[in-house]
Amino acid sequence: MNFAQEQNQAVAALKRGDRATCLTALSRLADAPDTAAIAFAPLARLADAIGACGHARRFALRVLDRSSGQEPELLGLLDILVRNGGMSEARERAHSALERLPQSLGLNHFCGVIASQLGETEAAREHFDRVLSQAPLAAPAWVSFANLPGTGSEREIEALKQALSQAVRTPPENQAAMQSALGLWQHRADDRSAFDYWDRAAALMRSVRPYDRSREEAAVDALIASTPRAEMGWKPSTQTSTRPILVTSLPRSGSTLVEQILCSHSTVTDGAELNLFKHALMPIGGGVQPALAERFNAAHPDPWSMVGGFYLDMLDGRFGPEGRIVDKTLNFSRFLPWLEASLPEAPLIWMRRNPEAAALSCYRTWFPQGLNWSWSLEDIAHQFRLEDRLYEHWSTLYPDRILSVQYEDLVADADSWIARIAEHCGLAPEPQMSRFHETRRAVLTASVDQVRQPLYDKAVAGWKQYEVQMRPFSEAYRPA
Repeated sequence: MNFAQEQNQAVAALKRGDRATCLTALSRLADAPDTAAIAFAPLARLADAIGACGHARRFALRVLDRSSGQEPELLGLLDILVRNGGMSEARERAHSALERLPQSLGLNHFCGVIASQLGETEAAREHFDRVLSQAPLAAPAWVSFANLPGTGSEREIEALKQALSQAVRTPPENQAAMQSALGLWQHRADDRSAFDYWDRAAALMRSVRPYDRSREEAAVDALIASTPRAEMGWKPSTQTSTRPILVTSLPRSGSTLVEQILCSHSTVTDGAELNLFKHALMPIGGGVQPALAERFNAAHPDPWSMVGGFYLDMLDGRFGPEGRIVDKTLNFSRFLPWLEASLPEAPLIWMRRNPEAAALSCYRTWFPQGLNWSWSLEDIAHQFRLEDRLYEHWSTLYPDRILSVQYEDLVADADSWIARIAEHCGLAPEPQMSRFHETRRAVLTASVDQVRQPLYDKAVAGWKQYEVQMRPFSEAYRPA
């Protein structure tokens, strides 16, 4: 086998959007003997780029087996492992590397994040303490540390304030992250100054990551205008799998809660914000432009079975062939016609929440990338109104496909709603679904602590303590 030729073929296929050929070349390389002639690190990144989860893990592990590598490459490979379902392997390799490099900031932060996602609070504390003792201006560590339950003592708040006073020459994103973390701790202390810190963080982020309202509005206008009816006249998919359970919502609206409930069922293997469906759309061009979908539909004999098959193969590579999977990828609301065309039997749950409560939660949550609309109350209102338009449109077109769940209703009458959710997904209700907080699994979102507690209604009306500060959102969301 000419390894360089195979690798070049895979890269060329990726560039022209030919996922099938790219995957075939990667499969041949994955089966090749371990030889210095194969550069496994770029192959791991390539497999990651097309959602070939099993290959990405295998290539990454081959690199790690060869040598310890330099820290930046090591951390990049560990991230690839986690993204592609290899958290346990990544954690084992990271701890092994820490034995050689006990003071490594990157490795300690990585291990701290993994520990926090698994609910191992004390272990996470130790790792973040090591980072902050060496690098008190390490903003990501402050954010991760502040999100751990039981943190935010007077001593810790003073230490963060001191670090923030020294961070004035660091990049705006760094200062904003620290302001956001301090706001969270002040909020826990029931100190109304919390909102001032969130405002400062938001102002800093708006200066470097502005939100383009006109572009977002134009995209939603085009999507709605180009999908006037449920039946688009596209060739029907032969994929009848109900394995994926699709969940969509605005951020901080209860999607992680319903994911945790579903993952407590004995037949549901796991879930996450998988972000795999976009890779299945590579043959179309990777995006959600209706004109490209029309061309794709006309050009292929069985286009949507191909897309659905790609996605289902990715689930097998990520989780293995057994069990139902919860996929709560953000922005599924922008993919509904494509999901309907390629996975017509997969159930979909749409979580909804009181707008002010969701808006406050978005405003105070540190989103390290994307979601540029979250740094302004008026921009949050604009994004929420766009999402409302999509919700109304898709609910009208696909009323049987979508189960709408109001977060407040789920909290108020959990048993009834859990039964409805199970029925919609074709699951027999099980008692442990109501004891979801006892389920031990990695939770990768900012709701990591909340879903490990029994249902409580504190978050339902908690936004009202900031009702005055939230007026810019309310007035923009409900204009007179």
